[in-house]
Amino acid sequence: NKNIEQLDTLNRELRAEIEAHESNLGALIDTAHNYPEAALAVRKLRFLEKLEEDIGHAIEKIMF
Repeated sequence: NKNIEQLDTLNRELRAEIEAHESNLGALIDTAHNYPEAALAVRKLRFLEKLEEDIGHAIEKIMF
């Protein structure tokens, strides 16, 4: 199904983005000690993780 393929591609790209944000978050806290920027990064990360979850649910809905 083309929709599943597109959602799966989006999900993979999103996972890469999440991993990049997680790495950046670690640097903001451990290296730069930039806590206000880290707080913003956490909010972005939560949003991306929620989006990833929603995409997963959409894929399940299409499949079943």
